[in-house]
Amino acid sequence: MKNENQQIITIVVNSCDAYEDLWYPFFELFRINWPDCPYRIILNTETKTYNHPVPVGAGITCLQLYNQTSSPDWSSRLLETLKHVQTEFVICLLDDDFIVRPVSNEKLAKTIRLIKSINCLSMICFTSMFALGDGHQTILSSDLLKIPRISTCQYSSDGAIWKTNKLIKYLKQGESINEFEINSKKRRGIFDLCLMYKEGKSPIFIPHRINFGYGVSNGKWLWKNRELFEKYGIVVDLKKRGIISERCIATKMKEYRKGQLDKKRESLAKKARTIVEACKDALPERLHIFLKNIKHILMKKSKS
Repeated sequence: MKNENQQIITIVVNSCDAYEDLWYPFFELFRINWPDCPYRIILNTETKTYNHPVPVGAGITCLQLYNQTSSPDWSSRLLETLKHVQTEFVICLLDDDFIVRPVSNEKLAKTIRLIKSINCLSMICFTSMFALGDGHQTILSSDLLKIPRISTCQYSSDGAIWKTNKLIKYLKQGESINEFEINSKKRRGIFDLCLMYKEGKSPIFIPHRINFGYGVSNGKWLWKNRELFEKYGIVVDLKKRGIISERCIATKMKEYRKGQLDKKRESLAKKARTIVEACKDALPERLHIFLKNIKHILMKKSKS
């Protein structure tokens, strides 16, 4: 059964050498909350290797595809890693996607059956990210939402199960993780279906870092990590990275949303100016045609 499971899914944990201090808490939380994980894990980093003190899943592999002087961009690294994935599906996680509740293998099996049964379904996201929008209810499951096409991001590489061939198709060399998720809006096919779980309904519960305060932001630990690590007896020196407060994140989010709103307003204003200019140029000619038609109608009436 274990070998059979290994042929279905590979778990890819996207990281980099500079974040190796996250690997121990990540895999310890993974081991505690998913002790019977039957899948192979690839730690996607550049040059380093990692061995957890206790076995995790079907084993952790570090491919070590690069040296100190040759480290490509995020999407190129992921594409290269996916060449070593032989399974139909891949679960993509980030190194700070801390699993904080027991994983439901039964619910995950249902998720796999669903994504396998629908040809146009490319991805199911485990987190209800704000960038993916509010979502629309789907008849497929009361726990799932359709990701709207107007969302800032259409795809997620942060806590999601993908059809491996679809992820390879939509990745483009030269992009960062943020560029991939934002630019994915242009690549999503007309019939391409993407879903996300409602908050708290996912088989693998990964609390979104900004909402819950777990993980890392701008290279610093978020405010809830200390409490989380103490709960599970995980020893991490948080002083090395420092801790960013909830208040600081709230200020940054406010600035981000204001920036997004300003961009939207500027875009609408630009479109309005273009329309006005086009109307200005077209008005004399259209007015001439309109008056000519009126004259023709009046002359016709006067003759009758």
